[in-house]
Amino acid sequence: MPCRLCNQRAAREVRRRRSPIGRRRRAFTYVEAAMAMVILSTAVAAGFSTYGAFARGTLYDAEAVVAQELASQLMTEIQVQDYDPPGYPGSFGRLPSEPADGPRSLYNDVDDYDDWSASPPEMPDGTEMNGYTGYVRSVIVTNVDDATLSSAQSDGATDSKRIVVTVTRNGKLRARLTGYRINQNGFD
Repeated sequence: MPCRLCNQRAAREVRRRRSPIGRRRRAFTYVEAAMAMVILSTAVAAGFSTYGAFARGTLYDAEAVVAQELASQLMTEIQVQDYDPPGYPGSFGRLPSEPADGPRSLYNDVDDYDDWSASPPEMPDGTEMNGYTGYVRSVIVTNVDDATLSSAQSDGATDSKRIVVTVTRNGKLRARLTGYRINQNGFD
């Protein structure tokens, strides 16, 4: 026969199981819920940070492509010019008859572009290119050593010129293009 104490325990257990207060609930505690919120918010913040970096990278790539196109266009325009001004071999820079602030359509040789810059970029005739706000194109032309094409030489003293076209956007370098023109025995 079961003992009286065992029957009392069994009866209490049955009552406890039937009572909603006595049942153990299998749910989140406040501590577990708070920890889940911390983990979730950290994951969301990391996701936004990653998306922001992706968006900034995409913008930088788009600006770099535009800047490279602007630099290539200007470098091509310079490369098709004569090495020296017609009738003035060995000279460097703009001649007195060439206005410093005139349109590029008046430039007739490579070194006329030395120290030139424009913001926003413009066409050779001086008209502004639409849609390029914040971009600055600039050019530096230097005479360089004929053998190494690296060290700068006195203006007009060599038969090699280095042309550097730089494009910036909002003060940040976006493209730099370097080209060379060589005057070989009067043929450039």
